[in-house]
Amino acid sequence: MASRIYAFVEYDDSAIFNPAANGREPFSVVPEAIDFTNYTRLFGGKDYRFFGAISGIRNGTQEQPLYPLRGLPPNISSEAQGGLDQYFDEKDSGLGWLTLPEIEAALGHMGYLREDMSLAVNVVLEVMGYLETKLGAGRVRLVFGIH
Repeated sequence: MASRIYAFVEYDDSAIFNPAANGREPFSVVPEAIDFTNYTRLFGGKDYRFFGAISGIRNGTQEQPLYPLRGLPPNISSEAQGGLDQYFDEKDSGLGWLTLPEIEAALGHMGYLREDMSLAVNVVLEVMGYLETKLGAGRVRLVFGIH
């Protein structure tokens, strides 16, 4: 049976609009989100190396993923919550989230390079990288569900 990913890139841009937020922990307020659930090349692309690295689902190696699935993050955006609620319930084990450095570490842990990932995965990672450059470390995360 094929697996699919439902993904959102969430970002905390509160410090841009409120200078007093500069000292806050990332994601201490509800973030903004970019919905990649309709990005067909990601959703239907079945990049199982990526799925395995970030979740352990469809893992083709003997390695355990570096980061176990941890469910939905605190202060999830309404877009991500609503989008994932369409396909998953809180008991589903395929829900998780990772920051860009965690994704890069998870890929490296499995012995994968960015070049090994599909164009669609790289588009998402590039978006995350751009946002992190503008917003700062730890202020961007991938929230996902994999069936």
